[in-house]
Amino acid sequence: MMRGRSQQPMTTDGLSRKDRDDRDQSIEDAVARYLDQCAGGETIAGKALSIESFLAESPEELRDAIRSRISSSLETLGILDGVSGAGVDLVPEIPGFGIDHVIGKGALGTVYHGHDETLDRPVAIKVLRMGTADSRRSRIIEEGRRVAALSDPAIVTIHSVVEKGDLSAIVMELVEGHPIDRASSPLQVSQKADLLAEVARALGVAHRQGIIHRDLKPQNILVTPELGVRVLDFGLAVSSEDEEERKSDRFEGTPLYASPEQVAGETLTPASDI
Repeated sequence: MMRGRSQQPMTTDGLSRKDRDDRDQSIEDAVARYLDQCAGGETIAGKALSIESFLAESPEELRDAIRSRISSSLETLGILDGVSGAGVDLVPEIPGFGIDHVIGKGALGTVYHGHDETLDRPVAIKVLRMGTADSRRSRIIEEGRRVAALSDPAIVTIHSVVEKGDLSAIVMELVEGHPIDRASSPLQVSQKADLLAEVARALGVAHRQGIIHRDLKPQNILVTPELGVRVLDFGLAVSSEDEEERKSDRFEGTPLYASPEQVAGETLTPASDI
């Protein structure tokens, strides 16, 4: 007599617990992606990215839930903006550096246009989000130090790491440029190939030092006016040795650009960046 397979417990909406968790994670990832794109100033035909335009690329069965969650998030952010405008100064104070304005915001923190007062030069300062788990904060800072040692012209230069109380920041070169998908649009095929070859070469440098980027996407590859390339944001980077031991049920990265093994929560290798 054959025994049937054990079934996963079902939730009230008829989904298995795993399917429900996957659905919720997909919704959270979509909301985070929309907020990141808005913070980065992404537009469509010169107009601000609308919720409906964004939802067009989302699974139809998730659109209502994503729309509702985005609206709630925007309402909350509006309230917080109102509070900050009421006299609460949320601009970080970093010894030796001035803060000019926000360049962008992401899941890990906020990037500011700043000024190195000692060397009198513009810099980009990534301040990690308050409340980031100590273990994650320590890993990000440590990988920042590892990336600083790479010293490659196609990898963003990290000048210093600042840790002051609950504040952690990474000071980098300020790169003037545009995401590779936008910058490459008017280029010839041969020029596009040259850009991709340079990105691959830079990744090879990181990989040979045991560093896996884990969040490679157009927004993290800038092209300068001179058609130079800079690979940015190694905030999710992890060493090959640590990756072997990493056990996490939480997806990190950008779903649209993640490798299959990253989405599945499996061990990553340098090939996962390609």
